[in-house]
Amino acid sequence: MGNFGPGLFNLVIPALIVAVGIVGAYASWLAFMAIVATGYALCAVNPYFFQLTNRGVGSDTARQIAAASGQEMFPTGSAWDSLARAGRNPLTWALVFLYTISFGGGFTALTAWFPTYWYAFHDMNLVTAGALSALFTIYGSIVRVPGGILSDRVGGERVTIAGFLVMAVGGVILTLAHDVGLSILGMLVLATGMGAANAAIFKLVADYTSGAVGGASGLVGGFGGLGTLVVLPALGMFADSYGTEGYALGFSMFIAFSLISAIGASVLEWHRRATEGGS
Repeated sequence: MGNFGPGLFNLVIPALIVAVGIVGAYASWLAFMAIVATGYALCAVNPYFFQLTNRGVGSDTARQIAAASGQEMFPTGSAWDSLARAGRNPLTWALVFLYTISFGGGFTALTAWFPTYWYAFHDMNLVTAGALSALFTIYGSIVRVPGGILSDRVGGERVTIAGFLVMAVGGVILTLAHDVGLSILGMLVLATGMGAANAAIFKLVADYTSGAVGGASGLVGGFGGLGTLVVLPALGMFADSYGTEGYALGFSMFIAFSLISAIGASVLEWHRRATEGGS
């Protein structure tokens, strides 16, 4: 649900630009972020363990008191130790690649690209283009919830594979579609696959990197976001090379990337089963 922010941004900013201009729109967003940050600073608290250690309570005693108060997770070492352990695990980098395709190079990149796509390819006004882009972001965020639940029930690999195959279908529709209705359908299909894959990959983080979940989560989430820096310029190159038609042809990248990722997730599942069978 934390990905709702970009969706709200896509929905509100175009309307604000029309109403108060681009400077006023971004000033309004800055004020909103300042209010939220201030509210968080005033209301948020650390877990029990850290509250106690900050007051001078010994680590062992703090752990016992915090556990009795309901805290379930405790630090097992420094952040650098966790990052180092995660970095030495090849499976962490496989998950980084998968998350790069589904989130950084997929969800985040398209959150920024879809306003341009709707505006330039379908000749929509800014408000409508922003609203459809917000639909992609908000719907894709919501899909992560059942995607995570399904991953717990049937396994992260299966949901990841299915998510990438659905992404490929969405890429096919968007590459071929010139009708607005079909384009919206393709966008929602793509968002369905991305949302499910994003949730399932973090299920795999817990499964594959149990000794360094914090470090692995940081590496997957951090480096996985870098795909935006590759996909957005590539989509722009399609538009530069093929003109208006390039806005649709650019989605062909997601067909290739999704199929490669589905194969990669299948290899991970095979590796896990082989490892479990050997043990």
